Amino acid sequence: MPKPSPTKTTDLRLSVAEAASLFGMTPRWLQALVKAGHIEKPARGEYRLGAVCSGVLAHMEARIAAGSKAAAGNRASEARAREIELRIAERQRDLIPVEDAKAVVAQIAGLAKAELVGLPARFTRDPEMKRRLEVEVDGMLRRMAEAAERAAADAAGAE
Repeated sequence: MPKPSPTKTTDLRLSVAEAASLFGMTPRWLQALVKAGHIEKPARGEYRLGAVCSGVLAHMEARIAAGSKAAAGNRASEARAREIELRIAERQRDLIPVEDAKAVVAQIAGLAKAELVGLPARFTRDPEMKRRLEVEVDGMLRRMAEAAERAAADAAGAE
């Protein structure tokens, strides 16, 4: 192998085997990069070190760009697949619209509130005991309403 010039290391001439071994690859791999236009054709089978390094870098950048495009395409495909899965689940009644879920929750909450409000009157005729039970029921309903507000705020933040 020729000795490098102190001023022009990039002009160093290499054989195909030497150039390929710099990157741990085979001579066929290097020749494929020449054929693809990443590395300029050698003169008399000698490759310039600078041209080889530039060509390999260009090849790697092209592969990275292709990988990025493929990854973006994969993400789009995955999003479309997820959308289709959700539509199918909704048709199969595995999912229900948010408005329907809210209506069911409101209906159940209204029923629970009506039952709890009537509890003191059904439980006792003693005015003092009835008042104490009403205070307890009012506290329960207030805590339930606060918990429902927090849950609604959390759900809105998750969207």
